Amino acid sequence: MIQKNWKSSPKQLFKLLLFFFSIPTLAYEGKKNYLAEEAPLPLKDMKVVEKTGQSIDLALQFKDSPGHTVSLKNLFTESAILMTVVYYNCPSLCNFHLNGLFDAMQKIPQTAGKDYTFIAVSMDASETPKLADNKKTTYLKKFNRSGQKVHFLTGESENIKKLTKSLGFPFRWDEATNQFAHSPVAYLLSPKGQILRYLYGVEFKPETLRLSLVEASQGRIGTITDRIRLFCYRFNPGENRYTLYAYNLMRAGAGFMAFTLLVTLVPYWIKERKLS
Repeated sequence: MIQKNWKSSPKQLFKLLLFFFSIPTLAYEGKKNYLAEEAPLPLKDMKVVEKTGQSIDLALQFKDSPGHTVSLKNLFTESAILMTVVYYNCPSLCNFHLNGLFDAMQKIPQTAGKDYTFIAVSMDASETPKLADNKKTTYLKKFNRSGQKVHFLTGESENIKKLTKSLGFPFRWDEATNQFAHSPVAYLLSPKGQILRYLYGVEFKPETLRLSLVEASQGRIGTITDRIRLFCYRFNPGENRYTLYAYNLMRAGAGFMAFTLLVTLVPYWIKERKLS
């Protein structure tokens, strides 16, 4: 009887199979690694406009978690700056994004406060320093990170808009979801405020973050191995990670071959010259 119904109703069978196959996909949506081209509907018009090479205004002022007024210039003291724009009352995406950042930060040898500075800025002008302090305390405790030069900032709407505009970061309040609509993205900046790199998503490979920080610091942090790897690899924005850089590999190969030929042929030439 069941077999007969299935044969007579192929559409129902197809819908049933589609439902079961979609269950894992629906479960995964809560922690999807959102990129600009994969964004859910509320984010479709929230595409980040990359402004690599441009600079943000370091004179902009915000409130730090203790409630003191600070300018960005006072915080940009290390050789590399890792920054993100979130809001602390976010029920989902911002938490996944911050979790991913701190998880990667915990797995790299560089330390915030010693090798780089981490700055989170709230896009919600109604959020308070107390809320920022609670968020900071939660993450420092959860990920066992030092509080030195890990900053959670709040600010006035005008300064938030100036900063996000210079970063190319659009956001808006979405009435349908009762949340801010925005893309999850972190930034690597120089101490002078120059935008060097955009890192998208809610999960970050520790190796990508590590090499990005070394590159942003112009080699002032990291090991000789990191510098060699940066010679062989280049950041691929499409894949959001470092991939082999064929041009430099060919240069290195050509240099090695020339060196080998010289080591092999020079003694032979010297010997031939003496015999002649």
